[in-house]
Amino acid sequence: MFAEGNNSFVLIVAHGGEQFNQALPYLLVATALIVGVYVVLSITRPRSVEPKSKWSPWEWAVYAATLLSVGVLAATSFGAVLSVGVLNGWALLAHMVGAGMFVFVLPVLAITWCEPSRFDLRRYGQREQTGSQRFYWFPKLTFWLLLASGWVVAMTMLVSMIPWMGTDELESMLELHRWSGLLVVVAAALHVSGIVMQRFGKR
Repeated sequence: MFAEGNNSFVLIVAHGGEQFNQALPYLLVATALIVGVYVVLSITRPRSVEPKSKWSPWEWAVYAATLLSVGVLAATSFGAVLSVGVLNGWALLAHMVGAGMFVFVLPVLAITWCEPSRFDLRRYGQREQTGSQRFYWFPKLTFWLLLASGWVVAMTMLVSMIPWMGTDELESMLELHRWSGLLVVVAAALHVSGIVMQRFGKR
């Protein structure tokens, strides 16, 4: 029963969603444009920059591991879709290796970064600063978007490995996995741009 379920899943993975394949190049270009516009506006628009607290080596390591896993997943999946239209072969194997890393590092990212990324609504109603903040609102927002979409990405594949779904359900899970995976990449790109602007003192 498990073998039949796994074989069905592999066959479904080998067939890419037509709508996703067609929309992917335009969505990636749109993401690049949004990041570019954000960077330009951050550089050209004058503003007073609030002091931000520094990162620990552990926080740097967790963030780097997260970006590495997202980069591997994006390169293998989107690269395969854009080049041959389907994720299979060595690209699929590399994608699964990156997925294992992502599933491991995502809860570590949540534990490490949830506290500095939370929104303190009381602070926004005060005129005086209550202390040095780790991030401003944009990295906070994109962090939660990354965490939520990453959870959907992981759960759609983990649930799909349990042999209780038919072909239609597996196709729905895969479609949700594709779009939430794209959202992870978009959120990661926007988060990195916000962090870079902050590190350069532009936010």
